[in-house]
Amino acid sequence: MMGPLCLAARCLPHLLAVTVAMLTTPGTSRLAAQTVSFETASVKANRSGEAGMSAGRRGSRYTAVNTPLKFLILSALNIGFESSRVIGGPEWIESERFDIAAAVPEGARPADIPRMIRTLLEQRFHLAVHAETRETPIYALRLARTDGKLGPRLTPSALDCAALLAGRGAGAPLPPQADGRPTCRVSTSGRSFQAGGSSIAVLAAILPQHVGRSVEDRTGLIGLFDFDLEFSPEGRDIGATPVVGDPPSIFTALQEQLGLKLESTRAPVEVFVIDKVERPTED
Repeated sequence: MMGPLCLAARCLPHLLAVTVAMLTTPGTSRLAAQTVSFETASVKANRSGEAGMSAGRRGSRYTAVNTPLKFLILSALNIGFESSRVIGGPEWIESERFDIAAAVPEGARPADIPRMIRTLLEQRFHLAVHAETRETPIYALRLARTDGKLGPRLTPSALDCAALLAGRGAGAPLPPQADGRPTCRVSTSGRSFQAGGSSIAVLAAILPQHVGRSVEDRTGLIGLFDFDLEFSPEGRDIGATPVVGDPPSIFTALQEQLGLKLESTRAPVEVFVIDKVERPTED
């Protein structure tokens, strides 16, 4: 089995996360009866040797630059950065990089883009996957202290997000607060999270991109919170001389800053097994 895909900021400094939607069920595709596809698409191998990548839609174009196929598979399956949930396939789906330039049909919705990516992968890479439920290693997010005391950077939010979001269009973010803190959402980077009016469940949902496993919220915390988390990207604390003032690993930062901890455990998780994949014919 392949190791986790390196998606830390040190490996992918120009990462643009792709927002994705549903795609597969056991043995079948979750695509609608009518296949949704890009109008045109070009696929080429990228042999630059660079670490950075980018992928996403801008206007009528979808582009991926220096992108591993496995990242595109993760996007198409709506599992974020949980690379451990994609099982099998040859080593090159992680080590080799590709450039994709595609034309998005007029009127396409954001939710259509991952379906188009899926169609592209099926047609050009002959990708076939099926879903299974397996007991796999995960992290349980828990309170770090037995007395339930929260960390200094995790506090209940005073925002009434239900009222603030009422009547707004889907996906339309609220402007930041006076102090610059996000309103009713989480702002992330390769080494920090900042939230205003967010649930702990949302925190658990974004942690996998930094820890490589599914994360379940078992804190018992309800309601909305403001929090600030600063940490070193994956691998920064390993085999390198620490620099005074550098933040700790994300595991240590969760405990010291938020009063939370990640415990390794096992649980049933939906995983996606690669049945077939081939290198594409370039065009």
